[in-house]
Amino acid sequence: DMLTVLNDIPFSIPPYFALLARAVITLEGLALSADPDYGLVLEAYPFVARKLLSSDRPELQRALQEVLYGGGDPSLKGVVTPTRLSAL
Repeated sequence: DMLTVLNDIPFSIPPYFALLARAVITLEGLALSADPDYGLVLEAYPFVARKLLSSDRPELQRALQEVLYGGGDPSLKGVVTPTRLSAL
């Protein structure tokens, strides 16, 4: 069923994106074979956070604030939750 839907919808991935994704998946596979507890997202988070913080684009800074301060929960506005921080 999924293949039928994908064939009906004109969707394509740019070649450079496909190559980048393939490289990341390959590197993560190699890292996981050496260390099963390795997490690409955890390793990349400091780099991504620095990029978001150094950007002059307000929408990127808001995205980082959502990640750090609990997302869309209005009761947690402006509060860094320990569980969320430890998950990052």
